[in-house]
Amino acid sequence: MTALTRWAQSGLMSLTGEPGGFTDSSPAFAYAAFEVHLERLTQWLGLSNEDPLADPAVVLGGRARENNFTRGGQTSAGGATRLIQGADGWGALSLARETDRELVPALLGTEIGNQDIWRAVEQSASSSVRALVERAATMGMPTAMLGEARQAAGTSVQISKPRKLQLRDAVVVDLSALWAGPLSTAFLAAGGAQVIKVEFANRPDGARQGNQRFFDWLGHRKLMCVIEDSAEGEAFLARLIDVADIVIEASRPRALHQRGLAYDQRQHADGKIWVRITGHGTKDGAEHRVAFGDDAAVAGGLVGRNRSGAPVFMGDAVADPLTGVKVANEVAAAIDAGGGRFIDISMSGVAAEYASAITSLAVSGDTRKRPGEGWHGERRDDAMTPVSAPPRIPLSPPAHALGEDNRVVRALVASRESASGVLPGHY
Repeated sequence: MTALTRWAQSGLMSLTGEPGGFTDSSPAFAYAAFEVHLERLTQWLGLSNEDPLADPAVVLGGRARENNFTRGGQTSAGGATRLIQGADGWGALSLARETDRELVPALLGTEIGNQDIWRAVEQSASSSVRALVERAATMGMPTAMLGEARQAAGTSVQISKPRKLQLRDAVVVDLSALWAGPLSTAFLAAGGAQVIKVEFANRPDGARQGNQRFFDWLGHRKLMCVIEDSAEGEAFLARLIDVADIVIEASRPRALHQRGLAYDQRQHADGKIWVRITGHGTKDGAEHRVAFGDDAAVAGGLVGRNRSGAPVFMGDAVADPLTGVKVANEVAAAIDAGGGRFIDISMSGVAAEYASAITSLAVSGDTRKRPGEGWHGERRDDAMTPVSAPPRIPLSPPAHALGEDNRVVRALVASRESASGVLPGHY
């Protein structure tokens, strides 16, 4: 089966192209690269081919199917992010959060009144989209220039001595939210790790308010722990982090530094693995930037093209699931090497790795529409494959409620502290 055929059948091609029109074949080899990375991970985890986590089409496109998303061209499948053209190139801006929409008048330096908010943004960016992106970034809005990513997808430093660790014996503390981090820990949980999902009482994971089937799929194998906004809650979070074998975090670095809980503020047991996911890395002030999956993909240059060659969004917030698989693969490699590592992973850097597959390889095929039959992928040998919709996410047992497992988690922490012979907070 060719790369174009698999791309057409995956459902991702149906999410990449012009609204209701042309579907783009150019990302087929990026999808093929993802298939390889996912297969490597699922083999390491020992997952069967029947597990939905082993299906690249489900991993990348299942969320879109559950939310009835369709391709929007220069509007993201979810509708909250736009590609914007200026005289100096293309950029992306996300207005997924109400707080970002409220910032638009300040971003543009003018009240917009009854004007369409996106029309106002496009007009402001027409002379220089780079200036708009730079202003938006300083205001904490998710934004990027097309292809701006320069930092490598992942860097690693040693933080403790190596130690042999089996995934099935590992305790994983998941401090992340939404998609990339929770997907990575869903893989680790499926491989036998004890994953503890940490949420804060004053800020639960926003994914709880989204599609329930998607949230259950990512969360049903995890213990759910909520941290209260109190000195006692902060102290317990420190103890939980200290007894963990693996920590996954995805907030801006200052968030944990302010609590004294950043990786370089803790003493680490031998073999500890700590992964930090950022939008754009930590160089040149990028650690302060916010990113979501669609704008991070644009930053990495991971986009499709319409018939005129202009960029369109590829898939649905694709940098999120690509990063989730990257994180899980990095954890697997670190376990095999004995751990003791801090790993820094940039979503836009991950997207840039996959974008290189688009720019370095030509797809042997195109797309065209058959009368009455919709869009098809067309190979050079004249064979044609219908462009399929993304598959559904299979039903999972329900994820536990917010904080439902606090008592179990507290007992686990006490047991680990007792077994280690180390006083709380003295690792």
